[in-house]
Amino acid sequence: MDRLGVDKLFLSAERSLFADTLEGNRELEEIAKPYKDRIFGYLAFNPRYAETLRPRFDEFFAERDFFVGFKILPSYWKLPVTDDSYQPAWEYANAHHLPVLIHTWDDKYNSPAMLTDIAKQYPNATFLLGHSGGGTRGRFEAEALARANKNVYLEFCGSFTTPRPFETSMEIVGKDRIVFGSDAAAHDMAWELGRYLSLPLPDDDLILGLGATLRGLLEAGKRTANGHE
Repeated sequence: MDRLGVDKLFLSAERSLFADTLEGNRELEEIAKPYKDRIFGYLAFNPRYAETLRPRFDEFFAERDFFVGFKILPSYWKLPVTDDSYQPAWEYANAHHLPVLIHTWDDKYNSPAMLTDIAKQYPNATFLLGHSGGGTRGRFEAEALARANKNVYLEFCGSFTTPRPFETSMEIVGKDRIVFGSDAAAHDMAWELGRYLSLPLPDDDLILGLGATLRGLLEAGKRTANGHE
């Protein structure tokens, strides 16, 4: 992070995504404590652990300042994003103006078009489309979803999975509707950052996605939490 000029990192733990979700979220928070001003978490919400997670939402979000939103991984969990079991995350994010980072791909589990009704039903939640839909069909769906819903944003990492130029997507949805992401350890952060900064666009168009846009979304959530909506 220091070498690349990255000030803050937002991530989820592998254990929270692929093993015991509750303990994985707790473990991430504990590991990140020495870096509390620079590393923050997305709370992994695997619906199969909903009974243990849901009663602790306030504990994770309201009582401390580490977790900033939810992380959903439907493709890997083989549980479609339209399944009713995700509803606790949608409802809490909507009530508290939180972002939800969703792994999206053009498949039967989390294709962006599957979020059409959900994005409209929960207008105060922010939906970050991880990988911007994945392949070409998914990218088209991501663009359409973002154009139709002001609470939908495209996330950059994995943009190499379609020949569709990302600058075209940015032109369609708006430069203020993009959030940079690197997939943390799954992709090379330097490569993803280099690819983003190499887009043939003015610096002013790229800067928003490097921090200002996400910062604005997180501040909106804090204002709501403090009763200043």
